[in-house]
Amino acid sequence: MDKILLIFPELEKGIDFHHLPLSLLSIAAPLEARGIDYEIFDERVDDYDTLAEKLSGVTIVGITLFTGHQTRRAYEILGQIKAFDDTIITIAGGPHVTSLPEQMLASGLVNYVVVGYGDEIFCRLVEHLSGKGSDVGNKIPGVGFIDSNGSMVINKALNAVDKEYWHNLPYSKIDINKYINPATELVMYVTTYGCPGKCTFCATPCTRTWIQKPIELVTSDLKNLYDLYKFKMVVFNDATLFANKRRIFEILGSLKGYSEIRWCAFSRADEIIKYSKGELESIKTMGGDLINLTIGLESGSSRVAEKIMIKGNNHLAKFKECIGKLVDVSIPVLSGLIFGTPGETPEDMNNTIEYVSQIRTIYPDFKLSTTFFRPLPGTDLYLSLERSGYKMPGSLKEWADYAGLNHYKYNEWMDIPWMSENEKAEYRELYDRFLEAHGSILI
Repeated sequence: MDKILLIFPELEKGIDFHHLPLSLLSIAAPLEARGIDYEIFDERVDDYDTLAEKLSGVTIVGITLFTGHQTRRAYEILGQIKAFDDTIITIAGGPHVTSLPEQMLASGLVNYVVVGYGDEIFCRLVEHLSGKGSDVGNKIPGVGFIDSNGSMVINKALNAVDKEYWHNLPYSKIDINKYINPATELVMYVTTYGCPGKCTFCATPCTRTWIQKPIELVTSDLKNLYDLYKFKMVVFNDATLFANKRRIFEILGSLKGYSEIRWCAFSRADEIIKYSKGELESIKTMGGDLINLTIGLESGSSRVAEKIMIKGNNHLAKFKECIGKLVDVSIPVLSGLIFGTPGETPEDMNNTIEYVSQIRTIYPDFKLSTTFFRPLPGTDLYLSLERSGYKMPGSLKEWADYAGLNHYKYNEWMDIPWMSENEKAEYRELYDRFLEAHGSILI
């Protein structure tokens, strides 16, 4: 019988507590339901020195990659796996792989790639490799490989999950206590995949569709998690939790029996403005205490927000209306700004400084987290930079080497490689002006 090891490489350095490895738990769920033997190795919480021991007897490795530091670690780990035993079949998935499957296969470190949502695809591929499935390898949607003629074959992504592959997350396969900050007793959960938005900087909608997990699966997952660990806070890490009104009330209703739950979520301004004051008041307390709602601002320039980032028409007016609604019902708000977007001008930066001042008059306790734009493969802005002549990494190794430059940092200056030195100097002055005006609200 094949033995499978699922690997979550380190996502970023210097973090004391980590979110549950939901991506691995999601692809593990259908394996668990079918009695397929597997283990999970999470580099963030497991002793790396034990990896070689865990690889003993393994025939298939699945590994996930997000662009940045995790790509570097995945590259290094894959190299170690092949050096340990080059007969181990390696399968890579995740956002970076979905956008650059050819580079992954060309690296020589992976035998197969999974493009799109992996819950169904990975399971079908594992069953095929184990001789248990009815699929012919080159017919499985979203699977990429190099055929016997040396040609790359990458099947069109499925971007869906058939109902027979939806199963409860197998929390018992990890030690939940390794992930818990005792100060917050926080866990994370995702009720949907993808996003209905089309933001040009975000990898989520560019290569994948928006899928809602079956509501009965969501509620049972949360109950199972609560039974295992009486968490005090849950972060719904969906790109947006508020796109479907009926659904959010069902999810929050399922939390009513839990004791002293606090929760956080993400949403879009154009969704929140569709909720009445009464609906927002109900949401605030229905499933516990809503202690933070993150709404993306991204830029205070209407030109950048609407024409470059494609946040939607009248984004700034909708954001201002959204803030007013949330302040009126005392729902705490956190937002974010992205600096250094290709095409942004000094005038745009000045507009952002002024717009944030306007928001602070509406909501004095307004808080922000900021970062500098970094191109994510597959996104419109990534492709636009490529067309303009900006050289992107051309291989998995180059992405691994580039990881330190491409990984996000929060609330601090980062280089803007696509600007000239004069442009950077001018922008740096404006960035310092922003910090002088609004540095006190950054978290």
